[in-house]
Amino acid sequence: KNVGLQVGVYFYSTAIDASEAIQEASVVIEMLGGTGLDMPVYIDMEYSGDFPYGRADTLGTAQRVEIINAFCKTIVNSGYTAGVYSGESLLTHEVDYNSIAQYSVWLANYTENNSLPSYPHSYHIWQFTDRGVVTGMGGNVDLNVIF
Repeated sequence: KNVGLQVGVYFYSTAIDASEAIQEASVVIEMLGGTGLDMPVYIDMEYSGDFPYGRADTLGTAQRVEIINAFCKTIVNSGYTAGVYSGESLLTHEVDYNSIAQYSVWLANYTENNSLPSYPHSYHIWQFTDRGVVTGMGGNVDLNVIF
């Protein structure tokens, strides 16, 4: 914030039910300690790197929506803005968009030539690569566009 960057929060969830999602959101809120944010607190709903053996990898659509809503409602009730981060496939096939449309959506989709994704719903941030280069940072970084 001191150098003019917008600040938000990203939390990778491993919740398997609403109760655990509320616990995760509560930890985020506690860690923030009232810190003001410029951007939402995003719940990351994606597969583990060990699919299908990750704790939340095989959840159904209804379970995912329940978890997202429990997390996001807890965040909103604490005075922050909430959002959902995930890849296009999971958001298209394993989340009912109408059930999360009230939250900011951060879509990860690495397209050929960085052409806009074909995702049929609204999104506020588009992560278009995980192979970006930023001067002063070692290795590849994710790059995003905020609309």
